[in-house]
Amino acid sequence: MKFLLLSAAALAASADAACDIKLKSRSVDAITESWKSDPTTGDSTMESELFRFDINFLEIDLNDESNELFYSNEHGGDFHINRCWHPYDGWTYPDYDYQTRRSLFAQNPLGRRLEDDGIPDCLMDCAHGEPNDCWMLENIETCLNTACSADDLVLSTNVLAPYKACLCDKDAKSCEDVDISPPGAIKISPMDFEQDHTRTLKDTWNINVPPYAEDPLAKYFLFHQNSAKITSTYSSSDGAAYWDSAAAFIDMRVEYDKDANKCVPKVKVDSPDEEMKTLVSIDGIDTQCLLEFAAGLFQKEAAEEPLEDNHYARDYVWDSNHPIDVLSDIRKWQRAASGGAPPTSVDEDSKVKVVLKDKDGNLETVETELTYKKYQMMSGVKANRKETMHQDKCSVMPIATDADDNQIFAGPFGHQCTTWDGSQQVVKEDCDAEKRFRFVYPDSCPRMIDGKEEKRIEKRSKEEYRESIKPGTMKMGMVGRRINLNTGEEQKNSYYPDLAEMDYCEIYISGITDSNGRSPDSLCDLEKVEVPEPKCDFPSLMATTVGMEQAIDTLKGGSVKPSSEYFMPKLGSDAWGECSNLIDNALVFTDKEMDIETTECGRTDYDSPEFQNDPCCNWELQATKCCAPRRVMYPVPQAAVDTAALAYYCAEDVEQLATAIYAAKDYVEKRKQTTDQHKGCFHDKQSKVDIFRQFSDVGRNCSKEVIGEYTNGEERSSATCSIDDDCYTGTCKPAADGEKVRYCQTSRLTKYVVKCLNDKLEGLDKAKAMMKDIFAEGNMDATEEETAAGLGRAAGRQTCTGNDGWKYDPDWRNCKEGKFDSTTNECTDYYCDSHSDCKAKCEGTGKACNTKDSWWQEYNVFTEEDCAVDILDNGGKFCAKCWGGEGQNCYEISKPSHCRLTRTGYGSYKWTVEQCKKATNNDAAFVRDNEHNSNENFCEVPADTYEQCIGEDELTSCREDFEERWACVMDYPMYTSCESLGDSYTYDWYNKGYPEAEQHTSVCRLYGPGPSSGSWDDASEAYVREHCTEDLGKPTKLRTKEEQCMSELSQESKCYYNDASADCNTLAPGDGFSVQEKSNGKCQISSNSGGYYWSSEITSTKMYKEAEKCKVLSAADAKWTLAMGKIWTPGEFETEEKCNVGACNMGHHFNEEQCAQEARCNRHLCDGCERDWSSANDNSYSNNVCVYTGTDITDQAGCQTKFGSDMAEFDADLEKCIVQKNGGKWQCNSMKDTEYFECYDMSIDTCSGDNYDTAPSIARNLLNCRATPSAECKTQEACEASGECIGGLRRRYWFDGEEHYLDNVCVAPKTDYHGHGWLDCTSYYVNPDQPDWQTVEQSETECILLKKSESECNLITGAVWTSTKETQETCEDKQMCKVNDWRFNTFDETECSKCEKDFQYVATWEQNKWTTGKMTDTFYWIDRKWEDKNKWISEIDSWRLDQVMRELVERLEEETEAQFVQCMYTGLMSSVKKIACVCGENRDECDTDEIFNGLATIVNTTAYKNAKEIAGNEMTTRLELERASVESVNNITLEEQGAYVPSTNTTITKDGEGSRRLRREKLMRRLDESSDTLNSAECMTVVKNDNDVLVGQLVGNCVKANFSESLATASTLCLDIKPVIDIADAFTVKGFADYDQASNKYTARPDVAVMQGEQYCITVSETSFLCPINRIEDYASATEDAGSDECNLVVHIVDRVRKQQECNEGLSCVIGTPEFWAGVGAIGLTLIIIGACCFFGCCGACAHNPTRQKMNKAVSRLSMGGGADTKNLKDDVGGFENDNNM
Repeated sequence: MKFLLLSAAALAASADAACDIKLKSRSVDAITESWKSDPTTGDSTMESELFRFDINFLEIDLNDESNELFYSNEHGGDFHINRCWHPYDGWTYPDYDYQTRRSLFAQNPLGRRLEDDGIPDCLMDCAHGEPNDCWMLENIETCLNTACSADDLVLSTNVLAPYKACLCDKDAKSCEDVDISPPGAIKISPMDFEQDHTRTLKDTWNINVPPYAEDPLAKYFLFHQNSAKITSTYSSSDGAAYWDSAAAFIDMRVEYDKDANKCVPKVKVDSPDEEMKTLVSIDGIDTQCLLEFAAGLFQKEAAEEPLEDNHYARDYVWDSNHPIDVLSDIRKWQRAASGGAPPTSVDEDSKVKVVLKDKDGNLETVETELTYKKYQMMSGVKANRKETMHQDKCSVMPIATDADDNQIFAGPFGHQCTTWDGSQQVVKEDCDAEKRFRFVYPDSCPRMIDGKEEKRIEKRSKEEYRESIKPGTMKMGMVGRRINLNTGEEQKNSYYPDLAEMDYCEIYISGITDSNGRSPDSLCDLEKVEVPEPKCDFPSLMATTVGMEQAIDTLKGGSVKPSSEYFMPKLGSDAWGECSNLIDNALVFTDKEMDIETTECGRTDYDSPEFQNDPCCNWELQATKCCAPRRVMYPVPQAAVDTAALAYYCAEDVEQLATAIYAAKDYVEKRKQTTDQHKGCFHDKQSKVDIFRQFSDVGRNCSKEVIGEYTNGEERSSATCSIDDDCYTGTCKPAADGEKVRYCQTSRLTKYVVKCLNDKLEGLDKAKAMMKDIFAEGNMDATEEETAAGLGRAAGRQTCTGNDGWKYDPDWRNCKEGKFDSTTNECTDYYCDSHSDCKAKCEGTGKACNTKDSWWQEYNVFTEEDCAVDILDNGGKFCAKCWGGEGQNCYEISKPSHCRLTRTGYGSYKWTVEQCKKATNNDAAFVRDNEHNSNENFCEVPADTYEQCIGEDELTSCREDFEERWACVMDYPMYTSCESLGDSYTYDWYNKGYPEAEQHTSVCRLYGPGPSSGSWDDASEAYVREHCTEDLGKPTKLRTKEEQCMSELSQESKCYYNDASADCNTLAPGDGFSVQEKSNGKCQISSNSGGYYWSSEITSTKMYKEAEKCKVLSAADAKWTLAMGKIWTPGEFETEEKCNVGACNMGHHFNEEQCAQEARCNRHLCDGCERDWSSANDNSYSNNVCVYTGTDITDQAGCQTKFGSDMAEFDADLEKCIVQKNGGKWQCNSMKDTEYFECYDMSIDTCSGDNYDTAPSIARNLLNCRATPSAECKTQEACEASGECIGGLRRRYWFDGEEHYLDNVCVAPKTDYHGHGWLDCTSYYVNPDQPDWQTVEQSETECILLKKSESECNLITGAVWTSTKETQETCEDKQMCKVNDWRFNTFDETECSKCEKDFQYVATWEQNKWTTGKMTDTFYWIDRKWEDKNKWISEIDSWRLDQVMRELVERLEEETEAQFVQCMYTGLMSSVKKIACVCGENRDECDTDEIFNGLATIVNTTAYKNAKEIAGNEMTTRLELERASVESVNNITLEEQGAYVPSTNTTITKDGEGSRRLRREKLMRRLDESSDTLNSAECMTVVKNDNDVLVGQLVGNCVKANFSESLATASTLCLDIKPVIDIADAFTVKGFADYDQASNKYTARPDVAVMQGEQYCITVSETSFLCPINRIEDYASATEDAGSDECNLVVHIVDRVRKQQECNEGLSCVIGTPEFWAGVGAIGLTLIIIGACCFFGCCGACAHNPTRQKMNKAVSRLSMGGGADTKNLKDDVGGFENDNNM
């Protein structure tokens, strides 16, 4: 209220100005975002910071609509405040920062030249802003006379001379010399001015706003990002501007149309089930034009500037203008091409017309909305859609030409056309001109509606409000101060903390001219710019707050990108700004230092030691210090209310005035608390968002592990495994040929994906619950399978699966073999073209058997007849292994117990069913393929037992022919050969159990002559047991009679004479057959015919001929017996029971008994060797080698002579014969004096160090082995002795493009390089400004210097050369303070305890486990079918999955963002509405009951079963929900009552002496108490018991917890208290009161609060309205008041306001009475002049001359610029009353 006192200068100033010019103030708290690089990973992430921007806002009106105002340069206008007149303090001057002045100076042309020329600082200190008018230069010259030395002054003046000649003398040549435009040469309309989109309020001081008639600053926040011009410097990596994060489609692709020679966009608009259709236009803009406009825009820019000036455009001519990006960011590109973007779903009239064309050429028009959700979906798939253009001409940049076909930009095209070939940059073939299509570049793309051009007036843009512009007006903002509320860092630029209190200011303006080239100083009085009174209009404010509430709902609902930026237009509105200024102007509060206990900072003196040394203020200290409640001198808002202003602005109602006072107090307190560095809203938001973002890649990671990625031509999981339990799919695949590493089986079944998601979302309960809410239709008890079904619908896609289903993928068109033209870079024929075409061809590819997987059927013929063979004889059921999950891409694993002919079919000689039946003479015979080699098959007949297979007689006879075989053996030595044990030892083996050949156990047996003239060869059991001593070995039965017999019977089919005494030479079979004696002494025939052994005709085979001859011989002599070579195999998974039991997780070949005996280490974490896969494709290295260990071979000839093989070769370096490379281990070990070498079987000593013995040399030179800490642990002892240190040192590190195995690393301490108190590794980088995470790795506790040697490490202070081989002891040797599940800080144990956090191990030791085998269910019992070869199915889409899960996690961010906005503003809105209701204009429209009793929603969340969360601010009021708190889904809100308003406890009337005298007596008595404040205990003592007596007081705001249904179990509700409230000595118990809103009663409860920080906590389960209180101990039985509820100060303030209002109404003007001066002291104002309005004629009561004379003296003293002196003023004006003796 500035009319109370005016200076003499103000009274004398002329009011006749050529224009109206006003200066206002606005204050906005907003989040700004910027990219920050993580020095540990190198990844860039968007970081948010909370700023407060105090803005000076200038409005100019020339009052001449024929004249216009323009910007006179491309940077816009600029103004600064020189000084302002304060009604009490006279002239005041703004605050500046030296750095701010320097930064301003560096932005202008003069500044840039002076910096280049090295001009002294004195000139730089004087010259700031834009030097574009003479007036400014004159100010600079004035400054120089005081700022510069004599020498510097001469130099500076000479530099300024050409500028002065240009701007003052208007010399065009001088203007050209200094590279600035002459005055009036440039005229840019405010509506045409384009704000630089990269310069946010954090980066710039000037705000150039179009001169809207209403809410100019709000509209600026709406349009300023949209006004940015798209240039090549705005690449796709920048993302879309906030309002542009809305898309029209859910999916898209771009294909080359050869006939049209164009790239054709195809889209799905609203549903994943839609057919992709060609996009013709959107919102009337031709899509083809739009794509060509975008493709050529950057080429055009690159051509228009010298190459050295626009390297970015040159390098990125094909970047964010890629057609896929254009379709994703459709709004920004349509704006660039046509001048206006289509509306989004948050706008009115949001529907947009899209024209599509189907495959038959039919046009269709659909209406849709541009939504943020679609934008997310497009972002999720666009990388994939670019990748699918790999065989398309559209995948390379097209060439833009002019109308005459001249290429606009000839290049070079930077990285777009070059690639790295491993040694140098080379030009890509794709950049050949003939491989790219050409198009004529369109300068724009008009919006055509019904054949006519109709420009789109974009919502929230300048154009939408253009008609509201009044000619001859100009509006500009200037950031006077910005504070980083996270750090306290403050910058000032012409800043006034109390601008709203000023009468007027003196300013200067630059960069503006009128139509006639005149500057503002010649048109307006810049020495007296009015600062108008705030006009807080209640209806306008209500409309603004409704918009704020809707914005919160919109943020929470996910309709817009989750960012508080959406809220900024509301904060910039006139209604909010004016009402906020009213609080500053009339309802003033001054801070009084009080000693309280709190965690809030409360200080704004950012540079003071008190601020800098307090962790609750200085965020940098929070790295090492806990912000715990502490006693501190805290600035508490105390009443300094301008009663005259209250009387002027506010209502007369006593209670309403009290409400306004407390609402203003609440506003001041909340604005301080919400931005507090420790308890504030931003700190809470960031801590939650930081956690959420750790889960942003969960979808992608599960996709990689479960669905897999294509690697080396196959789909492979990213997860390695040892056993099935390691995999989400339940199957650990066998290692590929030549590899030891096993990978998890991939699958597109959603149940496995859900299993992965649930696992990886551990710690984020709410996200897992939201999965069920979204995908299981709200069923919180849904199984993983039920959740999976919904996920499949949300993240699925339709595609073709089966034998060759990959050909018919609708999302990845595959070019037919031989149809890709590499010269033109185009495919001439695809397998399918559209969604429907792919589906039709997929379903029309014929039939196949479901017993064979697609890979097998790709290379083999399997007929319907083959498929129909029911080998299990059970009606067609079989046990299947399905690669794609149940029923998808299966193959049969069930096998009946069978008898197999030894002869194996191979290649073109594979068995047929007919041949098999004939050979076995059994119609039940069948053919089965080798599951490990599809090129082989077997002929088999059913046989339940071995005896049934062989035949009892034959088996008995065979057993009689053999004896047991015994030997003296030693264990086979690992990593060497049997010969190392002695010359008499050779390799042999024995079985663990026949017939599993792979179960051989290797041993070394004695051979040759033995003791006692015996022989170790074919020795008897007795001989071996007698002579095999412990030194020689142990007696072992190598073969049983049964085993030897089985071996004999498994030989090829034979015909033998069953009489051992017969002479073979006398048996003459004839017909080309001979007879020979076998080892069992029996005669056997053999066909002499050769060359047709593997004939495709069974009748031509040797085996068949011998069998047929045997039948003839047997008919003549029964002793001739036909013995078919047979092998019996027990059944596998041949019953449903066995199938359901599953397979052994140690290997599918183990049965249940064997599985239980198998064991291995759960992880490969032992020291050993591995193949160096960096050279895996180098054929000069072998997977394994077999080496002769003898010394008798010295050359190649000897090597080949001994082993008779061309494969054997002599290695001169090793001086050894290499018998075989890439062979088998058993084959090598079966040979004498040989040793088998393979990386995985070798010890770590053999593949590390400089040892040049045989084994290390082989490892290094032949196998290329390397040391690894991830080798298989071969024994239980080795397994359990090792483990992994999670969070500690690793054995492997990646740098210089490859992985390194390091035994030791240099570990150095973190340092405070930046001096902020935060320790990091910056000081160890070669260039601290360029983090090199491949040189220095940052852990939680230290810095790992990867490239330092031991000697270099020893020179670094504090560094230690440390072994990377961790043990549990070394791993768990460091403890830190754990803040939450994801983060530690550097608090010591004491500080950690202060913050009630746990001191825990930073790294944790995970011990290896020796696991035994178990059976797992991974198979399916299904029907044998001859069915469609390919199937059209819905499957999980990796890209969709990633997008869906990002969207889910972003929903948590949306909720957090809405929570942040609620935290920041809902309390403020509640306070401001109350103030506007009492003190605003048009307040008669206010419903006081509704406004005063309204609650502010501070938490609005949906809680879920099994989802633990903290609803609210973790440091203030919150509800702590446990996993069992909610039965299913519960909608929860916390609503805050706002500040309690104490009763005045007196009736203030306009008449009645008695009442006035009584009031004065009570007032004087109360004001004698110096402790009276608005926070006095008496003001809060309202809590009663059931006896209606006072028993306690409020200590914080009341909160209503609302639940949509009662909680399943009680949860903890914590209510924040206000430490600034005084607590009466009697009230010692911390507790709670129930609040009854209807009766306005507070009733004490028996509960005693549990303290958590500054919060009182209580358990609740039902809707409750609770208040934090302090009460007496025995409150329930009290019958007398335990305290007073007389709030003295409120009564006094209201009393003084009412007296002022009486004065204004002509009833009473009491100044100078004892009550008055006591009131002045109590309130704490410097001066309250109650009668001022009377003095200036606003009422007629003050008419006496003495009164006016005394007033004139007081006013005169103040007018001369002096401060107010209460005592002198009291002497001057005291002691007078009105005619009524008041």
